[in-house]
Amino acid sequence: MSQRGFDDDTITLTVNDCLERGWLDDARFAASLLRQGVNKHHGWLRVCQDAKRKGINIELLARAEQDADVDWYALAKDTALRKYADLDGHLSPVDHKVKDETHALFTVARF
Repeated sequence: MSQRGFDDDTITLTVNDCLERGWLDDARFAASLLRQGVNKHHGWLRVCQDAKRKGINIELLARAEQDADVDWYALAKDTALRKYADLDGHLSPVDHKVKDETHALFTVARF
């Protein structure tokens, strides 16, 4: 706000008013960030990474995760089914030989 020409007294009053109204609450922001990550089918590590990037304490995020009671296994399973299932909703078995050949090809080609 100081870059936009507001004086220090106005900034202090505004920040204190926002704090009193509960508009600046890191715990609430952590819970919101967790909900957003779950809705986007992101895992716990991705949500933690986003929280760190936004300056949120991981302890606050962990508390929000305990309150939300997220089933990470069910979320991962649902995400895998959405991404890899056929039209019937079943995952096809992995052909490890083809997977290894593809991995070797990309390793040699350095993609």
